[in-house]
Amino acid sequence: MPQIHLKKNKHVLILLIMILAAFLFVGCEGDDGSDGAAGPAGPAGPAGPEGPPGPGVTTGESCGVCHVSDNPANPDVALSHPDPVGEELNVTVTGVTDAGGGLLQVSFRLTNAADQGIAGIVLGGNRFYISDIVPAGTPTSWGTWDTDYLELWAQERDSTGSPLGTWTEVGGGDYTYTFATALGSAEALAVAPDYDPTHTQRIILRIDGRDVGYNRAVGIQDISVNPIALLDPQRVLAPADGCLKCHGPLFERAAHAGGYLDTRACVQCHSPLGEDGTFMQDTDTYLSVFVHKIHAAIDIPHWTQEGRINGLGYSAVTYPQPIQDCAVCHTGSGNMTDDWKTHPTAEICGSCHNNVNFATGANHDGGAQANNTCTVCHPASGTGFGKSVEVAHQIIPDAVNVPEFDVALSITPPANGTFYAAGEAPMVTVTLKNHADGSNVNSAIYTTAQDDPGVAGGGLSVAGLYVYGPRAKSVPVLATGTVTDPAFDAETTTPTQSHNLFTGGTDAQVKTDGTGFKYKLLPVPEDMEPGTYMVRVRIGDYGRVGTGNYHIESLAFTNIQIGTATPELKAAGEACYSCHGTGTAPFHDERHAVVFNADECLSCHDQSYNYAIPLANRVHAVHSTNSDGDIYNIEGGSRDWSEVTYPRNIDTCVACHDSGNTTYKTLPFSMPCAGCHVVGLPYEDNDVLNHMRLNGGPF
Repeated sequence: MPQIHLKKNKHVLILLIMILAAFLFVGCEGDDGSDGAAGPAGPAGPAGPEGPPGPGVTTGESCGVCHVSDNPANPDVALSHPDPVGEELNVTVTGVTDAGGGLLQVSFRLTNAADQGIAGIVLGGNRFYISDIVPAGTPTSWGTWDTDYLELWAQERDSTGSPLGTWTEVGGGDYTYTFATALGSAEALAVAPDYDPTHTQRIILRIDGRDVGYNRAVGIQDISVNPIALLDPQRVLAPADGCLKCHGPLFERAAHAGGYLDTRACVQCHSPLGEDGTFMQDTDTYLSVFVHKIHAAIDIPHWTQEGRINGLGYSAVTYPQPIQDCAVCHTGSGNMTDDWKTHPTAEICGSCHNNVNFATGANHDGGAQANNTCTVCHPASGTGFGKSVEVAHQIIPDAVNVPEFDVALSITPPANGTFYAAGEAPMVTVTLKNHADGSNVNSAIYTTAQDDPGVAGGGLSVAGLYVYGPRAKSVPVLATGTVTDPAFDAETTTPTQSHNLFTGGTDAQVKTDGTGFKYKLLPVPEDMEPGTYMVRVRIGDYGRVGTGNYHIESLAFTNIQIGTATPELKAAGEACYSCHGTGTAPFHDERHAVVFNADECLSCHDQSYNYAIPLANRVHAVHSTNSDGDIYNIEGGSRDWSEVTYPRNIDTCVACHDSGNTTYKTLPFSMPCAGCHVVGLPYEDNDVLNHMRLNGGPF
């Protein structure tokens, strides 16, 4: 593919000066006096073998020259940014018996991802717990509650002051652990006076396999005591599946949750009952309140005083989805996953609705709420005095954020049925239906000239087409003014990203007629890089007049293959959706819609240095909360990413690079590296930036 033109900036100019200097001073190590007159040239000798590349200024894509696995001074990405996820360890409880005197013996199996037994794990580092699941309405030493909570009575670990039972490796991956704390013993009742053998008990085994190459893992088993029997999991309201979406399989940046890895384990200590119950109540730290407040970015004074999140407390959390979408966390498998809809309580509702005082009735239309009878007004279904919890938490976008059209995007298929080959020039066709009722738009909308933004009626304000790729280094292609246009001059212009589909313009490739917007792509050139390419359209009628006076644009998108039937793997897979969800939201100047799909973002944030900062830089700067590393700021802008609270460790590259594409490890280049590693402007005094200029060329 033809080389694209890089926007002229100070980085390029400095690079050119350095290249010139390299040529001027090659071999100059000292001053030995003036050279004598040159002698006659002798006959040329035979050409010698090609030598290794010499030192000098490299390009922006040659970081891998120095950052290689066998160079300890400059380790490669795989070594300096290792994947935190080691070998998978699974814990399965296979049986529980009374070993005598009320001492429970738990039989369990430790296996890897291939279900093979793991031998050699020893007692050290492991922890063992048992809790009583106290039913709602039971009077306890910590009050009477309208929901079940856990009261921890056995806590055994190999640390000072803790009892420790007996660990036995049976063989073949099978183990047993016999608790040192007996059912109903004085030691148990001293910390959990509400223990009752008729209640369900929860056993938790926290196994640490890191010494033998495996991760931590947790085994959870609920049991009945009389008789002892294994029970299906109880009280699974918000399974760990929801946490994993943002915090990953090791619960990164979620305090010490990385040691317990399951919400069913977290609730044993983060409970209003038990030895720490008073503290948990006083500090809003029992899990059902704590988690809601954290993700709703509601201040919890105790933890602000403790200095959480750089001393700002949990009010600084930037949760990346609408907080009222309960199903983001209350999702996956679990026997009570939907109970948030059917069993609201003043206690839990108040964790987010903190402007309401349910005890006094302040800011509550239903008045004072002396006990948890929320369902009288907020039934699970049907109608009451108020909305049901599910209806009240539906995500209903403002009218301005509802697209006006449903957009259908079609492209003439390739001749071979799988990918476009050299010489093919497919037609792109875009047709619209009214989003409100699914009816076809008036055909005149396609052939009416572009209207002024904000003027209702007549032609549309936006009908733009983007064709770009390949995925690895996207630039505009196959349209007028792009890098594959024979008339494109890479030395003097930047390629055109958006192409108007309106009739009456100067672009001869526009073939729009009364049946739809149409664009005839330029023929695929012989030297076009094979790979996955993207086609995206933006459609808008009522453009932005002002805040609250606009309509969000309507979008359509598809991938195409050029030169190969094998799709390129995305750099970041579907990781964006994990945290941000799959919906469409307003972005930038409100009317611009965005879907958190890197393929779509690349329509503007490509490598052409045209309209927007390349995605490879911007995404790293944003998620590392590093405003200095954003190229826009390096060149005088004022973006501020310092308030972002990214929920993973930033050097866990695989958190986003989860598609199976590992070129981020083997082909590093300065643009993404700068996003995280450039700190401290001005750039003239920045060591990392100067290093990248000297050794990696321009961005």
